[in-house]
Amino acid sequence: GVGVGQPVASLSDDEWHRIIDTNLTGVFHGCRAAIPHLMARGGGWIITVSSLASTSPFAGGAAYCASKAGLN
Repeated sequence: GVGVGQPVASLSDDEWHRIIDTNLTGVFHGCRAAIPHLMARGGGWIITVSSLASTSPFAGGAAYCASKAGLN
C-alpha cells in the first residue's frame, strides 16, 4: 500500500488517485483475477490486508484511511 501524509486541502488529485488506485482498486483487480481460478478448483479464500487506520483515522491520512476503510 501507499500513503501520503498531507491535509486534504493540499492533496493533489493525482496523489488521491495514486493512493486509492493502489490500495483499493488494486485489491479489486487482484480479486477479480483470482476468482475464476478459485471457482475452477471449487473454491478458496481471498484475504485482503487493511489497516487500523480504517477505523482510527489520523491527521493527514484522508486518502490512506479512506482506501483502507474501503477494503473493510
